[in-house]
Amino acid sequence: MNVRNRIVPSALLAATLLSGAAFAAGGEPQDGTTLKPVRAVAPPPQKIFRGHQADRLLALETGVRPRDVQMIETTVARNARYQFGWQQKTGTRFAEALGPERYSAWSSGHSIQLYSPAVIEEANRMAGRSPGSDAFDRVAVLP
Repeated sequence: MNVRNRIVPSALLAATLLSGAAFAAGGEPQDGTTLKPVRAVAPPPQKIFRGHQADRLLALETGVRPRDVQMIETTVARNARYQFGWQQKTGTRFAEALGPERYSAWSSGHSIQLYSPAVIEEANRMAGRSPGSDAFDRVAVLP
């Protein structure tokens, strides 16, 4: 405890003073190299889909049919129980394919990210974007 309270702050102070002296003369280090400005990197383009398009993308991501995604969405929104065993199996398969974090976020009404290359390709096709430079890199859906 004694070492941590005395040595670490002293080392930090020394490093700060040494780096300040190196950049004091016009922002250039003493070894003759020049610093270049750092550009901000824009996040990759993202599109949020809703409604029938979101159901189609979720079906591609999870491997269930789009009408089954609608059935699961309706059941979750109404806080109801599945009426038949096949509906429960489909809902379980859907939840397992999304994973617990994404499923709970989706069922709570939050947007979730979809990662499958087939989903991203379909989202670009839905939006009328070419697979070139203006294509989406990430896709999100809302229930």
